[in-house]
Amino acid sequence: MKNKSQLSKTILLLLFVLPQFAAATVSKFVGEQTLNIYDYKRDRKLITEIWYPTNASKRSASHVDPAEEVFIREMKTIEGAPFSDVKKHPLILISHGTGGNRESLQWLAVALAQQNYIVAAADHFGSTLDNPDPEAVVKFWEQPLDITCVLTFLLDSSSFKNLIDTGKIGAAGFSIGGYTVLALAGAQISLKAIQQFVKTPEGQKEISISEMSGLSDMFFEKELVLSFQQAPDLMDSRIKAVMAFAPAVGQGFTSHDQFARIKIPVTIIGCASDSIAPVMYNAMHYLQLIQYCEYEEYKGEAGHYVFLPEATAFGKQMAAQFCVDAPSVNRHLIHQVTIARAVGFFNKNLQWNK
Repeated sequence: MKNKSQLSKTILLLLFVLPQFAAATVSKFVGEQTLNIYDYKRDRKLITEIWYPTNASKRSASHVDPAEEVFIREMKTIEGAPFSDVKKHPLILISHGTGGNRESLQWLAVALAQQNYIVAAADHFGSTLDNPDPEAVVKFWEQPLDITCVLTFLLDSSSFKNLIDTGKIGAAGFSIGGYTVLALAGAQISLKAIQQFVKTPEGQKEISISEMSGLSDMFFEKELVLSFQQAPDLMDSRIKAVMAFAPAVGQGFTSHDQFARIKIPVTIIGCASDSIAPVMYNAMHYLQLIQYCEYEEYKGEAGHYVFLPEATAFGKQMAAQFCVDAPSVNRHLIHQVTIARAVGFFNKNLQWNK
């Protein structure tokens, strides 16, 4: 009965927010491009996906066999389509979680592009499904620097700089990508706090993620400690608002002082049944320490991976951990609620009226 009650609440919330969201949708189709950005300072390749509003309506035939896809692909994008106009648009930068990739939050990116946003998401080298590297994952400063590099590239690019409103730039991230956008907002993580946490039973459980193994010992290696101490400042003042979905590595924060530099709006969305980044040590922990922060929590059985795309039948069979939700959870409905919240948050805080 509890599960049915939770589903009913979700449906009621959808009935309230979706009509407003649908009425505001302004672009039926979305253009998509893949950029090969290179950070020469760090010798790091950043394959980046860009979504944007377009008036084009003809899609090219897909060369991907749907039977081999783990996640359902968004069908409203048009590769290489022209921009719908030449006016300036707000920009949202997206950061994926460990073991994901630049398309992990495509469902959100496309919805934002339909609202006349430009959206950019990069593959974080070493943290993607097809290129896992534990050493890259524990270097927490790399993902924020990736986002900053992509932002600088877009603002300097002759193709995009005249289309981006530099006063309306936001960021959204999932899991470690949630930490990433908080770091961009000014959060300063503590390696000592992480080292202390991973020694605890709760810390060992959280750090033993299926996407990557052998992480806990790496936090104590001399080379990593030195690299951590030499890492540059990650705050990017060009970003004016951030959203974090099921943010991870909350164990790296123990003090309000670590968030004292955050002066921009922050929204965090957690899941009560998240066993990968439990809200007690992550989403709610961040909430307690950040002064400028709003918080939403999906109750019931919604877990960490509910923010990944909806899965195909093949995906549910081959990657059940990431693709199969509890019986009471409707991933599609949760995505729609999240989209509505994201659109409302960025519209308000980036002062975007289309």
